[in-house]
Amino acid sequence: MFWKKTNSPAKEIAVKLYATCVDRVKNPVIYQDYSINDEVLGRFEVLSLFLFMMLRRLKKDTSTQSAEISQELVDLFVEDMDHSLRNARLSEKGIDKNFKRFVEGFFGRLVAYDTALDNNSLEQAIYRNVYDGNNEYNDASKKLGAYIKEQLNVLNSQNDIQLLCFN
Repeated sequence: MFWKKTNSPAKEIAVKLYATCVDRVKNPVIYQDYSINDEVLGRFEVLSLFLFMMLRRLKKDTSTQSAEISQELVDLFVEDMDHSLRNARLSEKGIDKNFKRFVEGFFGRLVAYDTALDNNSLEQAIYRNVYDGNNEYNDASKKLGAYIKEQLNVLNSQNDIQLLCFN
């Protein structure tokens, strides 16, 4: 018999933070305002950006709890991708192939956005990843980059307690 494991405080906070990111992904305005396709790949890109922002903010706090929350957030993303692909009724081979692609893409984006933000080239990383380097979306990538920086400033202005308790 399987017993439900009691969630740790870090997991409970991560679940709330992940739900907040997913709610933001479901908002059609972001797709309209930033010329992002509101379909599977577009939603993946937006979720990656929101999780990047949350993980970047959590990294600012060097406590053990923030590190645990960050790991739980990543684990939730991986579980969500697995669940979503299984619900898409893909074959087991298709699930494995797409799962690997999404997870590797996610981790690659985290590194790319983190490095790009530190090097003042976030818009270029967004242009490559979100817009696949399509010249038609050069202005949109700049606009989205400005939005991401603005949101990071908001997150960074919150103290750890505000962030973790959603105050």
